[in-house]
Amino acid sequence: WKFKFSEKVVIHNVRRVPTLEFRFGNVDGGFNELLNVSVSAYVGRFEEDLDGYKFRYTHMIQLVSDMKHSLTNVWTLQHRIDMESPFFDKTVEDITAARSVLAVSVTGVDPVTEETLVRTHNFYSTDIMYGYKFVDQVSFEPTEHRTDIRGILKVDYAHLSAVEPAPVYYPDRVSKAADLPTEKTASSDNKSSIANNPPMSPGEKEPLSSEGNKTYNTFEQQ
Repeated sequence: WKFKFSEKVVIHNVRRVPTLEFRFGNVDGGFNELLNVSVSAYVGRFEEDLDGYKFRYTHMIQLVSDMKHSLTNVWTLQHRIDMESPFFDKTVEDITAARSVLAVSVTGVDPVTEETLVRTHNFYSTDIMYGYKFVDQVSFEPTEHRTDIRGILKVDYAHLSAVEPAPVYYPDRVSKAADLPTEKTASSDNKSSIANNPPMSPGEKEPLSSEGNKTYNTFEQQ
């Protein structure tokens, strides 16, 4: 068996919500199927209590989908960064200072031997790329020997960790801009507000929070 995790974690908008993603690939999936696959993810970090003592806490990461009946190629795991997320309102400085580690565990069953297989991987703050998404590594190869008109599914594992820029925007920023007066009736202050509330582009610095008064660095490529 040969499995592979992506080298990076990316953050970009999915359905209007900032979303953290990483990949797991069954490189031998064309010959070996993995059954009853489940994924668990946790963030371990140091936190300070009211008395000033620091303890290492572990937070479970809620994934959009954490189970599959079978896995023969690549699985992109997603975590929505909402108010319930341990990543919400955290900067890369916060994550680094807390010695945060994103620990991932993948479990599945070999259908031939019925052996339970477990693969683990750790991601660190330097592995997080804000304002990027994974490139598509799946294609269909035409053939005349299959009834499937799409052809044979082909997965390019060389691009498992390949990324490209992706805009990140915040629904509250866009909605606030939409509620402001139009350019013809807006005051100079309102015009400035409209200009300051466009969808975000890759590399723009903004906290993963809906609080507009805070300004500090976000996750960014190291």
